[in-house]
Amino acid sequence: MKLVLYVTKDSLANEAVSGISMYKNDALAKRNFKNAIEQICLAGNPDKVPVRDLQLHKVGEFDTETLKITPCEEHVANAAEFVIDTPKNENKGE
Repeated sequence: MKLVLYVTKDSLANEAVSGISMYKNDALAKRNFKNAIEQICLAGNPDKVPVRDLQLHKVGEFDTETLKITPCEEHVANAAEFVIDTPKNENKGE
């Protein structure tokens, strides 16, 4: 089986800001990335975490049978696509 390797990159820092994650395909990786960005936004932290600057990149493919890694570099998604704008202090009685 082959698994695809992904990292999150901060476009302003121009470097990876996550460890390597493995998924079967881009669709699953993108869904997980989307969920993570939405959770940051729902927690009320998009201003503290530079979500609009984050990007998901494919960096390689791992063959689980041969244990070989084939490198690549491909942009998959921008976090800005998934940012949820939530009103500040909503439902806090203010």
